[in-house]
Amino acid sequence: MGTLSDGFLIRVIDSVSSNIAVLDEDFNIVFVNQSWIEFGIQNGQKRAFNWLGLNYKSSCLPSENDGDEFVVLAMRGLAEIKAGQRHSFIMEYPCHSPDQDRWFIMRIDRFISEGLMYFVISHQDISDRVRLEQEARSLARIDALTNIANRRTFDEFVQSEWGHCKRSNQTLSIAILDLDDFKLINDNCGHQHGDECLKEVAKILSMYTGRASDICARYGGEEFVLAWGNMGHEKSLELSKRILKEINNIKVRYNDGKLYGRLTASIGLYTASPCLEKVEQGVFNADELMYRAKRIGKNSICDDQKLVNVAFCKTS
Repeated sequence: MGTLSDGFLIRVIDSVSSNIAVLDEDFNIVFVNQSWIEFGIQNGQKRAFNWLGLNYKSSCLPSENDGDEFVVLAMRGLAEIKAGQRHSFIMEYPCHSPDQDRWFIMRIDRFISEGLMYFVISHQDISDRVRLEQEARSLARIDALTNIANRRTFDEFVQSEWGHCKRSNQTLSIAILDLDDFKLINDNCGHQHGDECLKEVAKILSMYTGRASDICARYGGEEFVLAWGNMGHEKSLELSKRILKEINNIKVRYNDGKLYGRLTASIGLYTASPCLEKVEQGVFNADELMYRAKRIGKNSICDDQKLVNVAFCKTS
C-alpha cells in the first residue's frame, strides 16, 4: 500500500465522532476535526469561525481562577505532559447544556514531529453511558416491585440521618411493619393479588414519609420499615395509627373477585433518643416490638421506648 495522502488522513479523522484538536507546544490550535467544529456550532459558535491559531488554554477553557476543579485538573495534566512527567491524561467531566445533562471524557496525548512537540486533545461524549450507569445505580437502590427504597438504601439513609439527629440532639422514630398472615393471602388469593397488596402498602407508606428526613423501605418479603428523623414518639405513634387504619381499608379478594378479607399489619414503633449509641439498636428494638404486636393478636401497634412497659394500640 502506498503513502496515504494528507486528504485521506483528514477524512479519516473527520469521520471520528470524538471532538479532536491538535495544539502546538504553546497550546495554540493547529488542527480541529469536523466533530470539533460541529460541537462548537451546537454550542452557539458560527460555522465560519476559525479555530486555527486560537489558544486552547485562554480561549477554550474557563479561567482556572473560577475554581472549576475540572479546569484545574486539565491544566495540570497539560503541564505535566509538556514537562514529560506523564505520557497521557484522561478525565471524565460534566458539561451540561441548557437542554440536557452531558458528560465527556477528555484525553490528552503528545507527539513529536520534526523536532516540535504537539498535543492531541479529544473530547468524547459519554452521556449515554453515564445515564445508563446512573439508572443502574438507581435501580440497585429501589425495590423493583413496590418502587420504594430497598433495605440497602434504608440502612445507608438511617445511618446518615441518625448522625444528623445526634449532632442536633433530636430523636429518630423507627417503625417496622409486617403484614399479618401474608402467606395465607398468597396461598388463597394468588401471588399476583399478594403483590398488589404490597404495592398498595408502599403507596400508603410513601404518603407518610414526604420530608427529606423521612424514608420508607421494603425490608424484605411482606416487611416494611419507616424512619422519621427529628420526630418525637407522640407524633410518630399518631402517624403509625393512621398508616394502620389505611392498610385496614385495603380489600383482599379471591381470584373470582369475592372478598377474602381486609389487610392487617403488626407494627413495632421505637423512638431513639440521641443518647442511643448505635441506630442498629433502634431498628432491633422496633423489630422486637413488632413481634410483640404479633403475639398479642396482630393488627396492632406496640410502642415502648424502654422495652419494659409495653403500650398497645389495637384497631377495632
